[in-house]
Amino acid sequence: MGVEYSPTEQALLEFLKAADDGLDVHQLTELHYQGRERPWNGETVVRNGISSLIRKMRANHETTTVLRIIQQGRKPALFRISRKNDNKRLKLLKK
Repeated sequence: MGVEYSPTEQALLEFLKAADDGLDVHQLTELHYQGRERPWNGETVVRNGISSLIRKMRANHETTTVLRIIQQGRKPALFRISRKNDNKRLKLLKK
């Protein structure tokens, strides 16, 4: 048995699986705290949750992972779950 995911990590994983184009930290924070009061450090909690989710997915040898997509300009980074063709593209970039 691998490393278990926390409730925050489980919620973030479900949000990312449901999103096709990816979500930024602001959107993930709004979804995570929907229906309850958001704490002053809500975005930090979500960022740390994403980081620990990535580490735990690697430790569990999951077939998918969370990708961080850097955008140009002053836009926040997007996070999304890897797709089937991502591995082919990453292999081409390594050559």
